[in-house]
Amino acid sequence: MTEQKTRKRGPSKKPGFRQELRVTPLVENVFNNLKDKYDLKNNSEALHKIAEIYFSNKDYLPEHN
Repeated sequence: MTEQKTRKRGPSKKPGFRQELRVTPLVENVFNNLKDKYDLKNNSEALHKIAEIYFSNKDYLPEHN
């Protein structure tokens, strides 16, 4: 008799993407402010905007591969 594994709930994992991000109330507030200011659709876009703002204020800019 073979046992079938029960699938975990939630979306399937994508390689290279983090599936869980614990968001504190402070971070949620930042996300909401950015979404309102830049008309963003979700927290992923807000997180990307945070990275753009961070790197635009630094001497180091990551190269796109």
